[in-house]
Amino acid sequence: MLRREERLALTEIEEFVQHVRESLTVLGEQPALQTELSGQIARLLLPLHPADIAEIITELTPALRVRLLGSVRINVEAYTYLDDVLRDELIELHGVVALSGILTQLESDDLIDLIEDIEDTRRSELIQHLPIEAQEFVRAGLSFDEDTAGRLMRREMVAVPQHWLVGEIIDHLRLHRQELPERFASIYLVDPFHRPVATIETSQLLCHRRNTPAVEIGKDPYPFAPDQHEKEVARAFRKYNLVEAPVVNETGKLIGSLTLDDMVQVTHEAVSDDLLNISGVGSDDFYADFLGTAKLRFSWLFVNLLTALLASLVIGFFQHAIEQVVALAVLMPIAASMGGNAGTQSLAISIRALATTHLTRFQRSRIVLKETLVACLNGCAFAAITAFVAYLWFDSPWIAVIVGIALLLNMVLAGCLGSFLPLMLERMKIDPAAASPIILTTATDIVGFSIFLGSATFMLAY
Repeated sequence: MLRREERLALTEIEEFVQHVRESLTVLGEQPALQTELSGQIARLLLPLHPADIAEIITELTPALRVRLLGSVRINVEAYTYLDDVLRDELIELHGVVALSGILTQLESDDLIDLIEDIEDTRRSELIQHLPIEAQEFVRAGLSFDEDTAGRLMRREMVAVPQHWLVGEIIDHLRLHRQELPERFASIYLVDPFHRPVATIETSQLLCHRRNTPAVEIGKDPYPFAPDQHEKEVARAFRKYNLVEAPVVNETGKLIGSLTLDDMVQVTHEAVSDDLLNISGVGSDDFYADFLGTAKLRFSWLFVNLLTALLASLVIGFFQHAIEQVVALAVLMPIAASMGGNAGTQSLAISIRALATTHLTRFQRSRIVLKETLVACLNGCAFAAITAFVAYLWFDSPWIAVIVGIALLLNMVLAGCLGSFLPLMLERMKIDPAAASPIILTTATDIVGFSIFLGSATFMLAY
């Protein structure tokens, strides 16, 4: 038997999935064995961490998922690790009333995180079936804007009077252990108005004598306002190595707590969303049906088609020059391709800087200047190499000069635009990861073709 909440390696996950799949298949074929097989599956899942249970559920087919969740009571915390699409399946399976009873076992931040993704009509019905106390903090949490500290914080925390001794706090924790959060790293010392004046790490609490005033070993709190954006909070956690931090209202009263595991999730989701937005796909594409996925991607591909037609239109303006010199058609993609690649590199640097750092005006200017200079140096090097190859290939100095100039100018433009564009879009409240790639690609294609073919047309005329 595995110990409680044993963490599984990838190969072990595959073995567990296979065991569960086989048991569920037999359960479907022989309903008379339901009690025995359900107990067997429950014993198999009981020792596992909720994240591993969620992964096992994810690996099953929809039919087997329904059979599993309909016959076995699993750790409710596993629901918080599931994709939004799979959570919708849970609602369909359990029904709102039954699900409300299950979800009350969750901590406040996990409960709000799960409920906020449910469509409005079902969400209202679900909240109405929660206990009164749960209804109050769920509505309070949902009243804050999405992606803010207020939406992310949990209400369960440990707060004690600032005048207590270390021994008093330890006794309080032991006496009220059933009422404490399942996990907590810090204890808040509060004044009579419930405003945090210090925080104590639990490890520090255990390292001092019982008669030590708690305020003497406490650290200054790093409070957040409930309307602060979660990315700003995550940056502060990373910058100041925070493990847990208080959330206070406009009067300074302690209303919630933010934890490191939430910040890890925020950072992970931000990076994942940026990567997916760059490609024009959604975060739930993996589990969505193929028709829905195709519909979501159509608009992105349609915009790409329009930009490709625009680039082709530019090429069409110089059709006469291409007909006269076939070498132009051979070398034409080089300038646009190299410019696009150089721009993508600068784009990645700027998007990463926006995601991980609160940029000052000086830092923004420095990124643009550095990336432009880098593109200029690389542009000179690759322009020389490409011009030399073109000269050897076509034995034409003027073609070599044309492709060299076009490559240099396009790479410099790409470096500058790739670094500047995300910063500008972010100021305009437009998602840089989603909008930047298509604008950059269009610009480098059009400029590359225009410079290369325009220069060739000019030289042909003289």
